[in-house]
Amino acid sequence: MIEQFAKGATRFCIRREIITAEESPVYAYGFELLLSTFINIVLVLIIGVVFGIILEAVIFMFGFVLLRSVAGGVHAKSHRACITAFLIIFITFSVSMVYLPVIWASLYCLCCGVVSSLIIYTIAPVPAVNKPISEKKSKKYRNYSLRVACANMGIALFIFMFPDIMHQGFVFYFSGMIAASLSLIVAIQIFRKEEVKNVNKSNQ
Repeated sequence: MIEQFAKGATRFCIRREIITAEESPVYAYGFELLLSTFINIVLVLIIGVVFGIILEAVIFMFGFVLLRSVAGGVHAKSHRACITAFLIIFITFSVSMVYLPVIWASLYCLCCGVVSSLIIYTIAPVPAVNKPISEKKSKKYRNYSLRVACANMGIALFIFMFPDIMHQGFVFYFSGMIAASLSLIVAIQIFRKEEVKNVNKSNQ
């Protein structure tokens, strides 16, 4: 469905002479990403409304997307797989965080901040097999990723030192951040396996 919509929107733009036929592959991919992102946001917001955590859902998405946009991560082979995976991640963290004792909340945020920062410092940014990163962009994204990591550590330490300001929104923000960080580990393992496969093919 997403691919068909993207192709239809691209054909419409070509007919209106908004873009040229040569530009169509780029715009078609852009339309696919736009619709996939929109569907993700709508579904997460619906879940947030149903379970009464709409603000927390927005904060989770912000934390997740903030890091993914600069540090990379796993890119599914299809938009359906991408949407399904994100919903599973969101629901899993949401259910877990709702039952997280308040007394552990600040410690949880600190642990997420530390683990996330270590992962970012060690491997970010991580290119996906189907979305490589140029050397120039890699340096830029690494700088952005490290800034996010430093900001996270500052926020986590502040919350840990002053737990009275603790709010459930912080828990969901760091949940989104740690989910995106863990996806970096999965992404780099997949990327390295594909690199090995490519080397083996070239040597045959």
